Amino acid sequence: MKLPLADLGGESEKGVVKALDDLFGPSFREFGQYLGDKVRFQRFKAAERILEKVKDLKPDGVSISPPPVKFLLPFLEDSSLEDPEDDDMCSLWAKLLLSASEECKSEHYLFKRILKEITGTEARLLRALVTESRGEDVRKYTNMGGSFHHEDTPFTFKDKYIEKALSDISAKKIPKKKISRELIKIFEGPGSHIQHVDVSTGKRSEWMSYGIDGDDVSGSITDLYAKYENSFHLLDGLNILNVYRSKEIWYKSLVAEMHVYFMSSMGSEFYNICVGDEV
Repeated sequence: MKLPLADLGGESEKGVVKALDDLFGPSFREFGQYLGDKVRFQRFKAAERILEKVKDLKPDGVSISPPPVKFLLPFLEDSSLEDPEDDDMCSLWAKLLLSASEECKSEHYLFKRILKEITGTEARLLRALVTESRGEDVRKYTNMGGSFHHEDTPFTFKDKYIEKALSDISAKKIPKKKISRELIKIFEGPGSHIQHVDVSTGKRSEWMSYGIDGDDVSGSITDLYAKYENSFHLLDGLNILNVYRSKEIWYKSLVAEMHVYFMSSMGSEFYNICVGDEV
């Protein structure tokens, strides 16, 4: 038998109704009553937490309009499934609602479905991809122009870019053991992460290539990938991230291979609306 939520936590129900009143006006009180028939105590606590976060994010003195019922009603049901103690996910839902209240567009419906599929772990990974880049000059060899923003041209990685970088690195007479680090500086920027880079020496006509002494970066898996491996795969499956895997790329006696995760155009838009501030 389903218990009415009012029997489990009347104060929580009142909290959600009051939060809806504060945000959108008394006319939306019926949503609180509707939720009372649909969800249990913890779902009300989560919804209340998210709505309170919207109030905190909203500039003081600025009024916002409710998004369409077609968005708001399933939003309240879906977001209330979150753990109210999961601050990362509650913040993502709150930012989405605030954005949809300004102007509800098709991407808000899409991002609502994405939020149902991810956890706070994926949110932390996306922040790390934007804020913990190891690169220094990522716009020289790729089309990553300007600051990180979804309106920029999406990232593009091509084998010919790596070949050009190897040529330039060789011309600077950088020691071979530092070439993998130089590739990271060139190709890893906000929104991209080189999960694997391998640099060796050899001959094209030979099957085997030979590692470079003193290079402790080449061939290793990054700490970020080791920590968030499953999250990388999940975000790839949701088309938030894309993956570039190069072939073996030769320049004279050098051969390099790179695997890169990078935000798709949709992923960067999702980031800017739901996850964090632009950088």
